[in-house]
Amino acid sequence: MSTKAFLGRPRLNVFTASSDDGIVRGIGFTDGTHWTEQRRFALKNLREFGIGAKSMEGKIQEEVSELVGSLKAREGKPIPVKGLFNIPVINAFWSILLGHKLKENDPESLAALRSLTGVMDDTSL
Repeated sequence: MSTKAFLGRPRLNVFTASSDDGIVRGIGFTDGTHWTEQRRFALKNLREFGIGAKSMEGKIQEEVSELVGSLKAREGKPIPVKGLFNIPVINAFWSILLGHKLKENDPESLAALRSLTGVMDDTSL
């Protein structure tokens, strides 16, 4: 799967149109040398803040525990699967990068999550 045909990111108009010069930036939707540079920069800076595999593991375990608790509380009731993992996954990263988590019932957090989910749905990612 590492052949050239499978490398790179999809070229989606939604990302090039949102840029002033049509160039996609960041780490999520770039590829090639730009992606390599962005990844290297991100990893270097995260390490400088003391963020590594071990600190991520603790945050992920915390989110999994909260998700399991939430599922147990709904035992015997139907559970919608779509979006079930959105908040736990985002919170694992959010708490490391920003020091706090999204609140599951906070209107502002839910609006931001809906917006992000809408972009993902629109781009089939």
